[in-house]
Amino acid sequence: MKHTWMIVVNPQAGNGKGLKKWPVIQDYLDKMQVVYDSFFTEYPGHAIGKSSEFIKQGYRKFAVVGGDGSLNEVVNGIFIQKEVPTSEMLLANIPVGNGNDWGKTYSNPVSIEQSVELLIHGKKFRQDIGKLTYFSDGKSKYKYFINIAGFGFDALVVRDVQKAKEKGRSGTFIYFLTLLLDLFKSRNKEAIVILDDHTDKARLLSIAAGICKYNGGGMMILPFSKPDSAYLDITMIGDLSKWGVIKNVLRLFNGSFVKISKVILRCGRHFKLQSDIPFLVEADGEFLGESPAEIELIPASLNVLVNSTNFEVNPKLKKYAPSTI
Repeated sequence: MKHTWMIVVNPQAGNGKGLKKWPVIQDYLDKMQVVYDSFFTEYPGHAIGKSSEFIKQGYRKFAVVGGDGSLNEVVNGIFIQKEVPTSEMLLANIPVGNGNDWGKTYSNPVSIEQSVELLIHGKKFRQDIGKLTYFSDGKSKYKYFINIAGFGFDALVVRDVQKAKEKGRSGTFIYFLTLLLDLFKSRNKEAIVILDDHTDKARLLSIAAGICKYNGGGMMILPFSKPDSAYLDITMIGDLSKWGVIKNVLRLFNGSFVKISKVILRCGRHFKLQSDIPFLVEADGEFLGESPAEIELIPASLNVLVNSTNFEVNPKLKKYAPSTI
């Protein structure tokens, strides 16, 4: 089984694209002579336990037919099991979700045929993984993540988009409508952010902490990150007005928002967030709970198949990078 791919399919991903596209994906898998077994998830969180079971059965290679949330579930299944070192696992993605942000850092293709080809010709790359501790229902919990964790306004939007999905409403329009509505009901809050031995005390709208560059459907919120750097990149958006956010929202897509004076950039290994009024918390596009929160980085802990490992930064932005990069 070590050389057999386990294809984990989320049939609900991308408004049902997982189920709709599966016959086409199967055709390409067979055409490329990929040796695989497959499993369909039945409910949120299903892939976590099943992935751990599959590892015990001997599987070492996983390909996820789904979006960032489905990918996150398999990552958690890999990391909660203790029988096999995570460095022996290999993870790939055949994206059919709405955001597919993780793959953007690696310039991964979004077409089914090219995504399947990555299973054979992709570059094997070992990236860092984050372990996020947070609170939910008054209890301390943790979750592993492969891309980015968000706090504050970012998590508020994720929570409300998640609620809209549960009511059958999703897509780009719903995301940006939710973003706009949430902007007018959100409040900037005082926070203490501790990164290694450095402390920032500031009034903040949102915080992003992570490993890769993109979230929110293509926003380059961490433009200087490198997934194997063994450092967390942190972007803190300070006490901007509502108009200040609206005026600069398009700059989130090319990273040029880092030029705004109320944006604070940091880079470190261990992150803590404390505040009198809790910040909402999300990771890999899934709403989780609230602060206080903490992130421990697990360097070079998971092998992934990707298209490109060119993480060069726009030369016009380099002078804004945190000094540790």
